[in-house]
Amino acid sequence: MGKLGFVLSVIMVSVAFTSLTLNVHLYRISTQLGELQRILYANMQTIDEIHANPSAWMNRTVVVEGKLSGPVGFIAAGIPPPCSHVLYRSNATSQSEEVFIYIRWSGSYEFEKTIVIGVLREGYWSLFFGGGQHYIEALDVIRL
Repeated sequence: MGKLGFVLSVIMVSVAFTSLTLNVHLYRISTQLGELQRILYANMQTIDEIHANPSAWMNRTVVVEGKLSGPVGFIAAGIPPPCSHVLYRSNATSQSEEVFIYIRWSGSYEFEKTIVIGVLREGYWSLFFGGGQHYIEALDVIRL
């Protein structure tokens, strides 16, 4: 075996080692993502749970799955609302559903399935809505 054979053998061993290392790394990442997904879904609340007892969730981090729509384009009495989106139940079929929660976030989704991770807050933003509207100040929004 000459120099060319030796160089090719070294290249082949290097490629095999790199491939093995990459596969092990990808396996670890997929395992960690699976664990993160399990934790995320185990700690998920529903919109109905939050509406049933909002004081229990106030100023706490919540994880809610649903259909996100927005930004919402309304300003009542010239005061912009602290929220910009609406999150409907996951099984909602239209944006006219009555059960929803407001979301404060800067993105733009049109009735897309998402997971919203954020802190439940209480806002006072107009005479039209009255006081004490609950909303989630989003820390992250994950499109499903």
